[in-house]
Amino acid sequence: MAKKQVPALHVVPRPQAGAQIPQPHADDMMALGELVCRLNPYTDLPWDATTKTRTGKMEVGMFPPADLPVVPQGVQQAPQIDAIRRIGIEAERNYGAKWTFKGQPQNVKAAFRIPYRFPVQDEHGRTLYWQTEYLLIGYAGEQGGG
Repeated sequence: MAKKQVPALHVVPRPQAGAQIPQPHADDMMALGELVCRLNPYTDLPWDATTKTRTGKMEVGMFPPADLPVVPQGVQQAPQIDAIRRIGIEAERNYGAKWTFKGQPQNVKAAFRIPYRFPVQDEHGRTLYWQTEYLLIGYAGEQGGG
């Protein structure tokens, strides 16, 4: 029996700081963000007769625009840069913790916690309240995160 061929992973190198983000890379990153939102097990839940609620779409915790330096004339900036600057995150580097994933220990060297919220709604779609949760991202590896 022939072995099933697994497609090679396509890795896009991260652009250097200050570089304009190439469009294919930006599209890949937007797709990753959309995938994370779609995988959220707490949002977009259907009507629950027990709690008499449903949940709405995930919203990232954004801060109001800060006094950012003006982009020099003639320099084109990717439109998502302003949004990225406004996302509230907590970061811990040199984290050095072990997480267990699928029964296997993972060395997590850096972790980031990103707040998000979603509406909890009644049967008519009216927002009863907003619930805040956190997306926790850990970067695993042996040497990274220096």
